[in-house]
Amino acid sequence: MSESATAQQHHPSALRNRIPILKAMMQLLPDSDTYEGFALEIATGTGALMEVLAPAYPSLTFQPSEYVPETPAPPEEQWSQHGKIGLRGGVDELSNIDEHASKVFKNCLTAIALDLMQPWPSAVTDRVGKVELIVCSNTLHITPWACTVNLLSSAGAVLAPGGNLVLYGPFKVGGEFIGTDGGEGNRNFDVKLRSTNEVWGIRNVDDLCELASSSGLTLRAKKDMPSNNLLLHFMKGEK
Repeated sequence: MSESATAQQHHPSALRNRIPILKAMMQLLPDSDTYEGFALEIATGTGALMEVLAPAYPSLTFQPSEYVPETPAPPEEQWSQHGKIGLRGGVDELSNIDEHASKVFKNCLTAIALDLMQPWPSAVTDRVGKVELIVCSNTLHITPWACTVNLLSSAGAVLAPGGNLVLYGPFKVGGEFIGTDGGEGNRNFDVKLRSTNEVWGIRNVDDLCELASSSGLTLRAKKDMPSNNLLLHFMKGEK
């Protein structure tokens, strides 16, 4: 493994959450042994979730992707500038992802750059109507609202009929913060998010459902997850 890859480490929260995410997905999605086709992970980060998704779904071909800023932030400013967690020791984020994905799992493609504020790359749009699965974890609260809008509209365009979109992270429900603590933790987290970047913040599931509906997507499941998070499962309508 290259020196830059060894300097890249998964964040502890990514390691804690990836197995609960995988278990929830395996309950909601088609059988993991037979589920096949093209799958896109948005905001692959350091590749922690991909390390469990790829072997669990051997018949899916995974396309990792990540936002690559023009100017990399220093390690101590990765989160405040770009919402990135985990240690990034090398400047080439995509090569670092490949060390955990395409160089390890035969059903992973080489990682690509994907900016949710921009049109999606041809590696995805060339498969319009043929993408079976899109996964996006812990991203919408540390990006501008326009990223959420673009994600749902683009997902509606590229997903195959019956295709699945899985979103994971902190969300409000009915405009209210939720959690086993009465929502206090997420409420405080939202304050931190907005004080760090005024365009960040915990999104409301109702708003996501409205956007999804306009793109042909329907919320099929909303699962409570550890650390006051939710896993949202959307499906594109059949023809």
